[in-house]
Amino acid sequence: MESPIEAVGQRLAFWTALGPMLALDIVTPFLLGIWAARRRLLDEPGRHRALLTRVATAGIATTILGCARWH
Repeated sequence: MESPIEAVGQRLAFWTALGPMLALDIVTPFLLGIWAARRRLLDEPGRHRALLTRVATAGIATTILGCARWH
C-alpha cells in the first residue's frame, strides 16, 4: 500500500503532464468556433458547404484516430 504522500505526488505528476494536453483539447475547438463565427460560416452554411464538409471530416477522422490510439 502506498502512502498518501506518494499518492499525491503521483497524481500531481499525472495532472502536470496531462494538463497541457487537456487544455489543447479544449482551447483548439473553442478558437475554431470563434474563427467560424467571425467569418459567419454558419450563417449561410450552403455557401460554405465545401469548407464545412472538410472541417467536419477532419474532426471526425481526428476523433477516430485519437480513440484508436488509446485502445
